[in-house]
Amino acid sequence: MSQPIVVSLPHRLGKAEALQRLQASLNDAQLSSGGLFLFKNQWSGDHLDFRASMLGQTTTGTIDVAEDHVRLEVQLPWLLSMLANKAQPYELSNYPTFVAEVASTNHELLLANMMVERAKTKDDKLFYLGTIMENYRGTFFRQSMFAEFQLAVNDLATKGEGLSGEKMSAIYLDLLKRYHGPNVRMENDYGSEWSAVPHFYFGFYVWQYATSITAANFFAQKVMHGTPADRDRYLSVLRAGGSDYGYNLLKMGGLDMATAEPYRLIVDSFSKVLDQAEALI
Repeated sequence: MSQPIVVSLPHRLGKAEALQRLQASLNDAQLSSGGLFLFKNQWSGDHLDFRASMLGQTTTGTIDVAEDHVRLEVQLPWLLSMLANKAQPYELSNYPTFVAEVASTNHELLLANMMVERAKTKDDKLFYLGTIMENYRGTFFRQSMFAEFQLAVNDLATKGEGLSGEKMSAIYLDLLKRYHGPNVRMENDYGSEWSAVPHFYFGFYVWQYATSITAANFFAQKVMHGTPADRDRYLSVLRAGGSDYGYNLLKMGGLDMATAEPYRLIVDSFSKVLDQAEALI
């Protein structure tokens, strides 16, 4: 069985509203497909198990709706998996998490930018620009803060210092204040948010979100505004699977994550999207 494709889509709707919109959209897609697209689903609270069939191929997967994001996991049918595995032998086809996050986040950016271009109203365009900004904020800015929190806690543990919830909350609150600046009010209770972040309980992982969207933005800009050769270099990274370390794979695609260029680019991209939104308000 092939490794599933996993995508996390941020939102600011709240769980109830996001769940309602998603259920309505899935129903509309089924009704408007003219029978070409068959979709069977079973909701259990905020979790969906689905089975989708089209043109003789069947895909299964799950959708989980949370307060600030929707997680989609899709298992490719055997034919598509076989085609995917032709790029690399089986033992090298299982890509590292770092590269997987680059691909998924890149495609989120490409889709959102396409929707901005196709938006027919100012409100629609603002919505999609907001989606891009939230992706930058939640995946680059916020996850960088998360990574700094993990590093600070690990450094204390390495030095043999005792760790308590109170001490970790103080570290987290200090980071919130430093990252958001003096114009954003931070209540003391916000310092305990770290305890509700599941990624902190699974080792050093969050830094991969921040670096992955940095790489994803680099490749998205190349695909949207670059040359066919830029696009082919990105596709070569995807085809490389797990044949090398993630850093080396990205370098093969023309991106050196040890330089300042991709980090300056994502800040510049964020700024340009913000300028577009401000011009519409």
